[in-house]
Amino acid sequence: GPRAAAFNAAAVLQMFGFHSLAVPHAARVAVLDPSDATALAVLTDVLSPEAPLAAAEALRGVVEAQEAGLAAAGGDGAAAGMGQGRAFPLLARARHKLAVLTGQSDAPYDPQYAAQVFDAMADTFEEKLVAHLGYRLPWRFQDVVLNSLLHLPATAGAAPEGPPQDGVSLTGSPGAAEVVLREGAWADGLPPEGAWRVVDVGCGSGLCGRLFSRLTAGRGHMVGVDVSEKMVENAGRTGAYTRLVAGDAHDVLRAEAPASLHMVVSADTFIYFRDMVEVFELTAERLAPGGLFAFSVEDLDQAPAVPGDRAEAVARGFALVSSGRYAHTRAYVEGLGARGGLEVLYRESVVVRTETSVPIPGLMYVLRKAAG
Repeated sequence: GPRAAAFNAAAVLQMFGFHSLAVPHAARVAVLDPSDATALAVLTDVLSPEAPLAAAEALRGVVEAQEAGLAAAGGDGAAAGMGQGRAFPLLARARHKLAVLTGQSDAPYDPQYAAQVFDAMADTFEEKLVAHLGYRLPWRFQDVVLNSLLHLPATAGAAPEGPPQDGVSLTGSPGAAEVVLREGAWADGLPPEGAWRVVDVGCGSGLCGRLFSRLTAGRGHMVGVDVSEKMVENAGRTGAYTRLVAGDAHDVLRAEAPASLHMVVSADTFIYFRDMVEVFELTAERLAPGGLFAFSVEDLDQAPAVPGDRAEAVARGFALVSSGRYAHTRAYVEGLGARGGLEVLYRESVVVRTETSVPIPGLMYVLRKAAG
């Protein structure tokens, strides 16, 4: 049929290096079969690096065709992936990829895109992120919060869980990372081990839940939230969480009582947040005096390439970069913290992951809610 013919034409032309000629055929498959993730990936990930202008224009046509189909079916184009949008399950991903290909660095965040990405990789998430991309952030947060800031004694019995030791360094070469650590008795005023109330924003497979479970095991409380239902299912198998929610982090934070939390942790999640004003405001309101906010961002100041006007993006404080994730500036992050009475206890320049042998620069933070 037409779909198979278009797919075969795209495959043959791509194989022989005729990328621009392959583009319209891959796009036709995506229009004829809106659920074909392979065709969309070929267009956005395989052909676009070789024929960026042709791929962007073809992808625009795919998005317009799917939006028209959704509207004709009685759905809301802004809510793809829900209700009538199930007939167009990849529309959110196509829109996001179009924003990346066309350099829309101020493009809005669509949580449905992140949900689709992580639902698709839920079964192999830790293997891919940890083993292949050198992801070490949760373990680094564990070391910084429990050891450097709280000075908690080592857990008796079994050795603590750690990342695979494959020679990948979180901070790159020795001395390459800037580290700011404010010395102090930061555990003063916080509850004893086992009685903390913690929210894990973007809990994923439950890595942070496992690593910080000693803070909540007993009389404590740990809530995990993620946009991916499949990730939440995986996190539930860890046994670390009191409650798990597949949904919006803002709603989960809003449901907590003011000044009731002792820590909000979010490792490698804000890369899917365009702006972070609301999540910072809610965190500041929900943290008890002395409570901790541990999180990471990709560093826009150090990003090797920023679509569009770099100076404008830096002035704004955030941008959608070529990876399809958002990066934020240090000034933006720390400005939001200061507005909410969150002081910087710890900041470290890190390599958050390595993609195609390229280190992705990021920032690790632990902020503290000021007393009073």
